[in-house]
Amino acid sequence: MNINFSQIIILVLIGAVALLIFGIRYLKNKENMALIAKNADLKSADDSSIILMLGIMFVGVSIGIFTAFALSSVLRKESVGLTYLISIIFFSGLSFITCFFVANRYNKKP
Repeated sequence: MNINFSQIIILVLIGAVALLIFGIRYLKNKENMALIAKNADLKSADDSSIILMLGIMFVGVSIGIFTAFALSSVLRKESVGLTYLISIIFFSGLSFITCFFVANRYNKKP
């Protein structure tokens, strides 16, 4: 059984998306449990911040794919898969940092 590099990249991306979804659900559950412990209303929690964070993440991944596509024409054919992987991870990291700062600003408003 011969597994090539593109199949490994696809498996890693699927695993990353699954971990991202699990992480979001886990943190949302912990937040709901904290609200229940405080006897707060669960309906008062605002879900628009999650939609905003997911939007920023998708923009980061899209920029990573576009950048990898632009760089793949310049680089050698052997490193195209690695270019896609590195640029997607890099721009996803930048979008996580952007999400952090946006969430801090979003939570500070009165």
